Amino acid sequence: MEVFITARRITLFVDNINALELKDSNNEVKGPNINAPKSAIEGFLRKYQKNEEDLLVRKVNNEDFYFIKRESCSFNIREFLKNQLEEMLKNFSWLKSMRWGEGKERWVRPIKNILCILNDEIIPVSFAGITASNTTYGHRFLSSGTALTVKAPKDYFELLEKNSVILQMDKRKQFILDQINKFTKEQNLQLEKNDYLLNELTGLIEWPIVLFGEVNQEKSFGLPKEVILSIVNTQQKYLALSNGKRISHFVTVVNVNNGEVVKGHERILEARLADAQFLISQDKKENLDYYVKKLGSILFHASLGSVGEKVKRITALSKYIAIFIPHASLIKVERAAYLAKADLATSIVREFPELQGVMVDIMLLFSRR
Repeated sequence: MEVFITARRITLFVDNINALELKDSNNEVKGPNINAPKSAIEGFLRKYQKNEEDLLVRKVNNEDFYFIKRESCSFNIREFLKNQLEEMLKNFSWLKSMRWGEGKERWVRPIKNILCILNDEIIPVSFAGITASNTTYGHRFLSSGTALTVKAPKDYFELLEKNSVILQMDKRKQFILDQINKFTKEQNLQLEKNDYLLNELTGLIEWPIVLFGEVNQEKSFGLPKEVILSIVNTQQKYLALSNGKRISHFVTVVNVNNGEVVKGHERILEARLADAQFLISQDKKENLDYYVKKLGSILFHASLGSVGEKVKRITALSKYIAIFIPHASLIKVERAAYLAKADLATSIVREFPELQGVMVDIMLLFSRR
């Protein structure tokens, strides 16, 4: 069994289902020990609607147990799959779900189509007002948009790929990496590794179109690498390329490319970099002690006070721990603890929260220049 996921479809593929009808091969059911209480034996008989004369005795591990014979049962695999899949769809758990139309069913997004086939036969699974068929659809923008008939499960993957959908996530990911590796080799650059973002981008796209843009060096001049990476990776969801010293290019993965897409992304990135330049220039006008004092106005927890009060607790605890560490400087420990949360009051961290803890070091470097 394999599961494939894209931004627009979930596929469950089960291979080698050979039996179209399942039969129960064991027609004897084990019951209680022959020395069990009478109530247990009567309950066993009631469960299977049998009488005492139907009881058989069999040895299991040198002990005697009651058994009964039951009629062999069978069920159709198509009906079984239909019922199981409908139940699965109804009870599928999402962190967030929604209703749409007039139905009461919930799903992560509105369901447009259900395809369900066993060999060449449709299993009429029904959910949210949609009954399964043997048709599916290709890429939202790059295919014709007409329904595609899947004659057999083995044809499904090839049919989708011909219509601009790569179903396998690993294959999409490798496709993206191949394009990046080719570009970095030509430009003598290297990819700033970010596996989490790469996986996220891979999951959002059914047919990756990999585009490369330039980072405006004038807008990014003087910005610490950590800040640029925060904007590129976290804010804009781009992968970053560097020449070893500075971020010079970015990678974005899109569904369509009309020739203006890269320019649009470059303009947005320039604006974000300009914002960061301005915020840091404002923050540099004050020293870190100024920002520590402002922590008193930032709430940490309703029952625990402000961040400023938290810093006092951290400072006291750090000094106490330092007593037991040989050669530790209490003055340096106290100063480090005192400044640890200072960047929470800066404009740059308020705009880019993921930089908290990083900007303290950067601000210290600025103050020493």
